[in-house]
Amino acid sequence: MGLQVESQDKQLFDWGYYLRFDDQGWLAFYDYFQKIGIVKHEGIAELIQGVKSGVFLTIQLDGICFVCGKPDHIKRDALHNLHSESGSAISWPGFELFYLWGVNFTQEEHEKLTQGKLSTKDIINIKDIDKRMAAMKYLKEKGINILTELGAKLIDSKKGYDLFLVENVFPTQKQAYFLRYYCPSTKREYISGIDPKVGAKRDALESILWKFEGTTAIVFANSKQS
Repeated sequence: MGLQVESQDKQLFDWGYYLRFDDQGWLAFYDYFQKIGIVKHEGIAELIQGVKSGVFLTIQLDGICFVCGKPDHIKRDALHNLHSESGSAISWPGFELFYLWGVNFTQEEHEKLTQGKLSTKDIINIKDIDKRMAAMKYLKEKGINILTELGAKLIDSKKGYDLFLVENVFPTQKQAYFLRYYCPSTKREYISGIDPKVGAKRDALESILWKFEGTTAIVFANSKQS
């Protein structure tokens, strides 16, 4: 059945805004208002009963409603991102999802990282930038600095952007360049590989301009403190 569904063209739908887990917040106020006689509305009682039934999320279409029940568990970090270093961050019977600091990993990826089966070279070569960020943060939490492990040398630093040179580590590239920077909105730390021709200029701002293709990077760079 699963393979048959995977092979078909799929149309995606957003979660519905009616009867979902986060209704519990505002419904708690109206439940209290009803009890003290400030509000009287039959629909409120129906919604409260619906939330109490165990509904987590729904998708409402014409003539049909798909309902997802409450998960068995949810684990989050201090910022309420889905996060678990030991097993799934959220699960239902027969289905679970793995996250680190809000970044989704497959179970295999999560287990390889948390069980120490990935080398620093494996991690720096992760293509997905958010997965790479989360993997490096996981190592950092364990006291492992990936740049130190790679023997990286800081060759330029401007406006919060740090350019590093790594030599004789990667077989196909004698000199590799990596830029460390922080997202202004999420405060996440990222390390990205830089084109050797750009990195060879030894200019951190040139590197961030290349990374974000000019115009976007200028705004991004100017948002940093000098």
